[in-house]
Amino acid sequence: MSKNKFVLIDEAKSELADILAYYTREAGFDIAQQFSLRFDSTVELLTMWPNAGQALDGVSDVRTTMIPKFPYRMYYRYNKDALRVVGISIYHSERDLEKLIPELQKRAK
Repeated sequence: MSKNKFVLIDEAKSELADILAYYTREAGFDIAQQFSLRFDSTVELLTMWPNAGQALDGVSDVRTTMIPKFPYRMYYRYNKDALRVVGISIYHSERDLEKLIPELQKRAK
């Protein structure tokens, strides 16, 4: 099975850095490291099975998956022709998805 490349757009890189800084500050380095490891395992899964995430209603070609053991979702799109998974956002799962859809649509282009 071929493995796809994974990239994060700049906005998603910033969100990831903010999440890691929050966990480091509020819960300690060990929890931040656990989040990082769970994020990395999610990325590994998506490079092998990019359609594993759930299709997102209302945003063309965007899928979502949870970061295991943490209350965050990663939103991504898969470019089959380029064999590339593109992480477009990482949001807390309690955020109102309806309010996020316009931003996700913009980032998915």
